[in-house]
Amino acid sequence: MPSTIKDGRLLLLVGLSFITDWKGIMLSVVGLFIMMQPFQKLLPECTLSARRDLPATIASRATESYVVLTLTEVKMLPADLAGLIVAAGALSWSTAA
Repeated sequence: MPSTIKDGRLLLLVGLSFITDWKGIMLSVVGLFIMMQPFQKLLPECTLSARRDLPATIASRATESYVVLTLTEVKMLPADLAGLIVAAGALSWSTAA
């Protein structure tokens, strides 16, 4: 993983831990901005656009993984509880669909 993604991820996670303050919001935005360019090079073409099939699947899987990472690192939840939260969201989505 390129170091700019790691640096951006660090800024994003620190910003999310202080999200109620304006400094936390700014750190999160800067972290996302730093991560975007190298992150797009790692993914297949058009992954971050609103297209069907493979790009949408990859983007949704990456989002689910990042939610678990954020819940465990920022909110200090155990990994099994974070996994149950994501699973509950997926089951409710499937039930509603």
